[in-house]
Amino acid sequence: MNSWTVVAYWLYKILTFSNGNQINNFDYIESTTLKNTLPVSGTLPVTKRIPRVYCANFCIQRKQCQMFFHENVGMHCLLYDSLIWNETPTKVSNGFRAYRLLNDGRAKCRNNDVWNRDGNICFRQYNSSSMITSGEAKNRCNALQSDLLIIDTIQKKMFFENYYRGTNLEIRRQNISFTDSLPALVGLSDKSFEGIWIWDNGVLFNYFHWGLFGVEFNGVDITRPGVFCLNADCGWIGVYKDIFMVWDNCCSKTSHWICAYSP
Repeated sequence: MNSWTVVAYWLYKILTFSNGNQINNFDYIESTTLKNTLPVSGTLPVTKRIPRVYCANFCIQRKQCQMFFHENVGMHCLLYDSLIWNETPTKVSNGFRAYRLLNDGRAKCRNNDVWNRDGNICFRQYNSSSMITSGEAKNRCNALQSDLLIIDTIQKKMFFENYYRGTNLEIRRQNISFTDSLPALVGLSDKSFEGIWIWDNGVLFNYFHWGLFGVEFNGVDITRPGVFCLNADCGWIGVYKDIFMVWDNCCSKTSHWICAYSP
């Protein structure tokens, strides 16, 4: 095969393989605010020097990949299994442009909801100026064809920890080295059997996913020390003293909850 045949072959592959920012029904979009920016850690380099369209394909082929970064001059490609949040540590890296996958060939998430690709869920966190019950929160999710968030795998736990640390850290207490976040109601309870925590899809809560200090089921609102709840039957998540964790709390009042659905 001569050189012109090789060139013609690759031009054919590129032109038939890609249509704008779509590859085999996979859509992706440039995150223009992240131009010349890379995350400090977590990227996976592709050893070959390849054009952007093939960098996108490498990301598509890796089920965990949610973003990719491409540098056009040197044809460098980096894959990233998470998303860049407001608090994600980043660094300047001139020439790199960031791209985010929007779907995996099926329906997209609605209204720019966040997509956890490997977990196969879309979600959004909701905040209310007034308190509502857990039942009302569930009804609001149902009205959006969603359910309260379920974190029944280690992948989902790790994804939501990154999400929470990147978006919800907002209370930096003076003279204290830890950071807290807004807690949110999720689809977890022990209403059926006291002390037996079950996700709303029927999956038993797995303590090993959360580690030694990641669970507090004791009838105390850890975000307000000294506050006890007589019916602490609902599960909440958040960052408390720099630890992403789940704890029990009252079902009667909440102003933060997370709705999720399959795309």
